[in-house]
Amino acid sequence: MKRSRPGAKGASKVKTGCRTCRIRRKKCDEVRPACSPCVNTKRVCDFLIIPPKLNLARKPCIGFGDVETLHFEYFRTICTREFSLYFEDPAWERIILQVALAEPCMQHAAVAIGALSRSQYHLDESRHAAFEYSMRQYNLSIQALKRRLDSAPDCELAVLAGLVFIAIEMLQRHGNKAAMLLRGSLDMLRSNPSIRLKYLWIALSRVEAQLSAFLDLHGCGDGSLAVA
Repeated sequence: MKRSRPGAKGASKVKTGCRTCRIRRKKCDEVRPACSPCVNTKRVCDFLIIPPKLNLARKPCIGFGDVETLHFEYFRTICTREFSLYFEDPAWERIILQVALAEPCMQHAAVAIGALSRSQYHLDESRHAAFEYSMRQYNLSIQALKRRLDSAPDCELAVLAGLVFIAIEMLQRHGNKAAMLLRGSLDMLRSNPSIRLKYLWIALSRVEAQLSAFLDLHGCGDGSLAVA
């Protein structure tokens, strides 16, 4: 008689529950909006990741030339995975890619971070050109985000953009600018309390801890990055 393959530590293979628990091979109690195992371990529960206003497209919704496409593909295949590794949660790869495909402001940010990440492998002369290009895309992202929020306020999008902007600043080792973005993101969440946005609180808590350590290491920490 064929037996089912056991999961981790001899447990039965997980077939139900949120995607995060299935990936971790943990038993999910399927509590909504976020299951207990994910809440207890401060992971992003897949049940929380249901942004109905964001439509997942196969290609960016704004027209890209060859250069933009090159940097966006680098972002899609490399940088999104870095977010999952940073937050220690596989769901973040999908979250970041989903919003980058759906929102023009995030597409410019994706191109910016892709170009900035790739620039570290360039020679000095071409590295400067890649950096300048990245900053232009970053500015376009900020402008597009402002227009988007002026027309339709969206706390979730604003905080997700803030997280990507923080990554862009930290790639440049701009700790103080990243701290300003973190404070702004925290203020937005405090002004818009929602259980559905709890995954963003968890993410910002992790950013706060690592950013505080960075600022202290470089002698510019002031102890003011409190998430609670």
